[in-house]
Amino acid sequence: MLWSIENGNSRMGRAWWGLVCSSALAFALACGDGPAAPEPETSPPAPVSPPDSGPPLILFISLDTLRADHLGFYGYERPTSPVLDALAEQSVVFEDASATSPWTLPSHASMMTGLYPLRHGVVASDTRMPGRFDTLSEQLGRSGYETFAVVNTPWLQRDLFGFMRGFEHTLFVKGGGDRVAPNNMVTDQVLHWVEQGGEKPKFIFVHYIDIHSDYVSLPEHEAQFVRPYTGAIKGTTNQLYQLRVSDEFLAACRASFDPVRCVDHAGEPLGDTIRKSALDPAGLRHLVDRYDAGIHQLDAELGRLFSALEQGGWMDQILLVVTADHGEELMDHGSVFHAGTMYQEVLRVPLIIHGTDLPRGVRIKAPVSLTDLAPTLLAMARARPLLEVDGRDLSALLRGEDEQAFVERDLFGEAPGEVNEMVGETNYRSLRRGRYKLHYEVSRGSYELYDLDSDPREANDIAALEPELFAAMRLRLDRRHSITPTEAADSVELKDEDREALRALGYLE
Repeated sequence: MLWSIENGNSRMGRAWWGLVCSSALAFALACGDGPAAPEPETSPPAPVSPPDSGPPLILFISLDTLRADHLGFYGYERPTSPVLDALAEQSVVFEDASATSPWTLPSHASMMTGLYPLRHGVVASDTRMPGRFDTLSEQLGRSGYETFAVVNTPWLQRDLFGFMRGFEHTLFVKGGGDRVAPNNMVTDQVLHWVEQGGEKPKFIFVHYIDIHSDYVSLPEHEAQFVRPYTGAIKGTTNQLYQLRVSDEFLAACRASFDPVRCVDHAGEPLGDTIRKSALDPAGLRHLVDRYDAGIHQLDAELGRLFSALEQGGWMDQILLVVTADHGEELMDHGSVFHAGTMYQEVLRVPLIIHGTDLPRGVRIKAPVSLTDLAPTLLAMARARPLLEVDGRDLSALLRGEDEQAFVERDLFGEAPGEVNEMVGETNYRSLRRGRYKLHYEVSRGSYELYDLDSDPREANDIAALEPELFAAMRLRLDRRHSITPTEAADSVELKDEDREALRALGYLE
């Protein structure tokens, strides 16, 4: 199967790729639009023996800021994801996968450790995971895998926050939020590592930040999704930040302007000279259009990656995971961006697992978590398990076993982000148990309970209608947050350039 795009639809065939270059791997490295793959950072590999069995290549792809309900294979009506739709048809799709947090740092820490944020401790921009927790890459390395990571956000730079330990080869691809073209250097680096060969099996972690704001894409993708619009909304990170500024804070700045506090994310004054952008229905539609165009552009870049892997014979040997760290708010509950609430638009993420020994075209409805990925990959690689883990191996679900155990367990939403007085962000926690989900808004001391089966958009609070269920779930959530973690996270000192890069993506004041 080859992955290609034609008029926004997926098709399979070998002519499209073969006409461009005789070798798809050569095309990705020499004929691609981007520069040659730079040399990655390296560290000496530990002397280990290769595993007795397991896939020769594990490829773990994290797509930043991708909400599941904007993808075709999850029922979206717009053709945003033809490549991923085709992959889903040949893979296992988890219909109900949840992130552990609505922002990048703690969510990726959970992917790499199998732990919830309250356990691994990476809950804010100044926290670093304690060294006593092992990571997915460390365990795979100890079991004989050569480990690689190419990442596209400052949050995931090598060793900065602790959970990227264990990668022998790393590359941080810089790219601000104002980029337009897909970051094909990420793809090129993956294919460069795959082509290198070697005696050891390989684990490659890949992160694309392309969908994250600014919402801007190449004209050929915007032409398919962006309808005519003449308003002021552009979908830049700073504009999204302005849309989140609380009315109370803006009024206070107008009444008594403080040049230090009363500035927006780009340093422009908030007050009489800068007003909060208005998001009318046309402006919201334009935001959604630009967001969808970004998904389509990254989907096409994934098509380039998958085509090259298939041409090189790797799609028949690979264990491939595609997921996201969190979604994005598009006024579903009155806000934009992410990193605050725990509603489904930010916690529900796509999850596809593809492998030669796995069933194809199977969809699993049981709720799963990003904490499940590390134990699952280690089991499939026949590698050493993690000693401390909150997640579960999903292999039982793939065999059609243990579904009720997954339905009845608790799934938590934690580490909502750092409360910002300018934005007035709410500070949410959540508890998911089967079809029911409880939210706690810390700043207001209020709870909401939803039945996701009958109300997937979380519009109707049923706490008053289900008092016994509400009381039981509230007790479980309150008890969890009343326990002090056994080991506090270490502190992190960010460099000035790291702070500027993160501020450009909308995270730091």
